[in-house]
Amino acid sequence: LKAPSCIHVNEAGTIDKLNAAGLLGPDLLVIHGNLISNPELEAMARARMPLCFTPTADTQGTPADVVRRAMERGVDVVFGCDIPCSIASDTLGQLRVMFNVQGFLDGAMERSFSTVPGRRPAVRPGMPLLTPRKLIEAATIGAARVLGMDDRIGSLAPGKRADIVLIAKGPFGDSIVDDPCAHVLLQTSPRDIDTVMVDGKLRMQGGKLLDFDAGRAAAMVRDSRQRILG
Repeated sequence: LKAPSCIHVNEAGTIDKLNAAGLLGPDLLVIHGNLISNPELEAMARARMPLCFTPTADTQGTPADVVRRAMERGVDVVFGCDIPCSIASDTLGQLRVMFNVQGFLDGAMERSFSTVPGRRPAVRPGMPLLTPRKLIEAATIGAARVLGMDDRIGSLAPGKRADIVLIAKGPFGDSIVDDPCAHVLLQTSPRDIDTVMVDGKLRMQGGKLLDFDAGRAAAMVRDSRQRILG
């Protein structure tokens, strides 16, 4: 397409149709994709076409095994929220849902092939598929790469924009002292965010938004609702 775009794929065979039309490529981001077949995923990988799985929306009765199948075939996978007016847009919350769902799927898959002693499958390459570190990377440098912006954002490096989030540990310190990514993913909520810097400019400090008029924002929401609903 030669223009960054996204497409919601909810039906089987859609990727084959896009491929036949010559539309596969790194500038087209597939949303959902629960019903994408393995040959279609292989075509996506060859075209460097990424997938955005939305954990809360995509695990409500729909097949969720596409994340493993996509990653195993070399497709870049990131995560989103889908519909922020009905599903929480909290990034950490969505990643936490994915961590738990994938853990369940990992165990079910392992038990379908062999006997698993104990509560969880043994750790080995590809098991578990998603660790807290992998999910944090998907939400930062992975998302930046999918957007074609990894030269500017997604990691802290000289020359990149200073996009920084500082999280308060709370009175008890790290809950998982040997794995800060696990602490952030599994023990942190939006209320623990202390400071946010976007491109070097402070947007939140001490847990409070800066230069933000809550009354004006509420009025804009009311006006928008009135225009839409009448």
